[in-house]
Amino acid sequence: MTSLGPGGLCTHIVRASATRRTIFAAAVVGIGIAIYQGLVRRWIRLRSGPSSCHVQAFASTDASCWKYLAEGALNLTCKYVGDDPLLVGHVLRLRKHNPDASKGASRINPYLEGKRFEEKVMLPLLGRRYVQPSIEVPLKKDFVRDVAQRIEKSRPKWRRLHGLDVQLKVGLLMTDNTELPAVPGDVCVCVEIKVKCGYLPSSPWVTREVKRRVSAFQMHQQLKLAKGKETVPSRYDPVDLFSADEGRVRKALTALVEVPQNNLQVFVNGKLLFPKSHSEGGFDAFAQVLQDAANFSGSAEDLLDVLVGILQREPLLPRLLAAQMLDDCDVEVAGKVYKAILARGGSIPPLADGPPLV
Repeated sequence: MTSLGPGGLCTHIVRASATRRTIFAAAVVGIGIAIYQGLVRRWIRLRSGPSSCHVQAFASTDASCWKYLAEGALNLTCKYVGDDPLLVGHVLRLRKHNPDASKGASRINPYLEGKRFEEKVMLPLLGRRYVQPSIEVPLKKDFVRDVAQRIEKSRPKWRRLHGLDVQLKVGLLMTDNTELPAVPGDVCVCVEIKVKCGYLPSSPWVTREVKRRVSAFQMHQQLKLAKGKETVPSRYDPVDLFSADEGRVRKALTALVEVPQNNLQVFVNGKLLFPKSHSEGGFDAFAQVLQDAANFSGSAEDLLDVLVGILQREPLLPRLLAAQMLDDCDVEVAGKVYKAILARGGSIPPLADGPPLV
């Protein structure tokens, strides 16, 4: 941890709290499962990331080589559909113009801090096994505009409020983990989970006792329901997923299938098939995807058993939880300390620019 000299405690509190929020807000657990002749045969770990030779190959592509894959509030991902073997199996991440979500990040190259954060914070905390490197690629003039025009009709209507940022000069080239290499005849099922914060705060500075009993995710569900942003609240609780208890982990996955919102996505051979839309979910639809697209001979519950086993064997969730719990003060006090630092003329450097947290 950082040394706590004069003013160091304040910096430590804000940096640790920001790290916890960054990790649980952005952390995504992806699991690749290979199915052969209807049966789960193996599950697949991540491949190595792209290198400098991929940058050279990217330079020869144009908008016609990229197809819409998925998007969130701030970033949009396109899949490579050209014929260059170096780029097959890769995706391009592009920033959207959404000032509310970008929080003032550079529109020319918004990935600078994220790349340093990946290397200086996430790698030490989680290890190379779980942090897959990406590589920056320069974007030619009008490339983003041309891509935006080609993919617009493929985007969900409710996401079209914010388009791609045409000022963007750099994108991120990444391995496509929705379609992992498999033995011929295998079907690849990729399950993506946004895990969120997996513990209840025990900080003595917490003033709202409900936070010690109800997870942040569940409280946000009720807030979204009250504001009309959701019509059906999710019963998913990250504390169950991180518990390491088989029954509770299964309960968490079941809740995600029933009401996935944007916290669960299932890809089959690189195509997003579940949920069909933000408001759709349920075991019937999930089972139909597994039977029709993945040719899975078991039930949806059988696949959940596989997922539970993988999550319990792998040390990823314990490492994520340990990283989240670096925040031992909670955001309540972090916000007050941050304001106090600014009031006395101080500043907090970006996480990636400061000393390592471990």
